Amino acid sequence: MNCLAKAVAAMLDLDLESVYAAVGHRGDEMFFPDVPEPYCRRGFHFDEFQSLCLERRNSILVYFEKYVESRVEIGGKVYVNARQSTFYPLIHKKWPIGIYLGVAANDIPHAEYSLAKRKTLEYIDAYLALVPIVCT
Repeated sequence: MNCLAKAVAAMLDLDLESVYAAVGHRGDEMFFPDVPEPYCRRGFHFDEFQSLCLERRNSILVYFEKYVESRVEIGGKVYVNARQSTFYPLIHKKWPIGIYLGVAANDIPHAEYSLAKRKTLEYIDAYLALVPIVCT
């Protein structure tokens, strides 16, 4: 589960080993041996990268997805789409540098660094925007 660490490294223009050193672990330790991969591993939480970002005069702002449920009735059956993105266009235009957190096509949580549009995520759950800190 290096995707979040790799995304942070790319966002901050650092090598992956520097990110591991700053956080203090590699995220691959086995915590729950009876649980399937990748959920058995320690992994990372985005809060672990805050100090690393602050050292580079940046902050991570987190925007969580707001799910909008849409219902369509076709032939007497109701179809529900509860994963329409309501925040992606706004955030992408305001802070284009960031990390998308979501679910990949294989139903496994994934993080993706992007200067442009997301590519591999099926659903976005949150967006980590890298915002410069300006001291006056």
